[in-house]
Amino acid sequence: MKIITLGTGHGSATATHMSSITCLECGGKTYLIDCADGTDAVMMQKHLNPSDLTAVFITHMHLDHTGGLPVIMKRNVKEEAARMTIVLPDMELIPCMEQWIALQGFAEQLKKEPFIYRDSKEGYDDGNLKLTAQATEHLASTGKPSYAYRIETENKILCFTGDLRGDCQDFPFAAANNTDLVVSELTHFRLEHIWPYLEKLQTQALIFNHLGNWSQVPEEQERIKEKCKALPYPVTLAYDGMEITL
Repeated sequence: MKIITLGTGHGSATATHMSSITCLECGGKTYLIDCADGTDAVMMQKHLNPSDLTAVFITHMHLDHTGGLPVIMKRNVKEEAARMTIVLPDMELIPCMEQWIALQGFAEQLKKEPFIYRDSKEGYDDGNLKLTAQATEHLASTGKPSYAYRIETENKILCFTGDLRGDCQDFPFAAANNTDLVVSELTHFRLEHIWPYLEKLQTQALIFNHLGNWSQVPEEQERIKEKCKALPYPVTLAYDGMEITL
């Protein structure tokens, strides 16, 4: 299985970090976790065809996690690709996306139902990859849902935390514990907020992703790396285009 962190930044892209886009290649299929603006372009740069996507998993509805989804959908419709599954925390987005695609001139193609929509809380399982959602509180103040995802594929277990609360008290320990890899955001809280969970966490490796302005600073990254040497598993700070094989 290959993991490619195509976009590793926060809500506003920087000169070195695009917003949230992670690609999984496993069992001959390709999946995305979150789909920020520019997803189609960075996939093509990595010689990945957006029309080959089996499924896209959205952790929450903020634009830095969904902004590229309409373009991926339009491309899928235009090229008459195989049906793609879209796993969404909020199904209210579906009419908006499909109206946007129809306005591009693809209303007739939409009648063929090129997409399968699933609510995140229902999970996903195509026999190759199984996804289970754990609710988080990133959007609690708005009453909207957000999720962490536990993914099982090729005898490996991964957890993607999605975005969390500013105090990190909604860290998805149940989804993240006893895994081969945890991919955690590092935008909305400082290292000391997540540290109590990291000390108890049973995983084989941790990647900090979705880096905020503060966690993109080289001096701060060195401090994070030094601090994390005390943990019983390796910790990596993601960068755009990083590839990991499990």
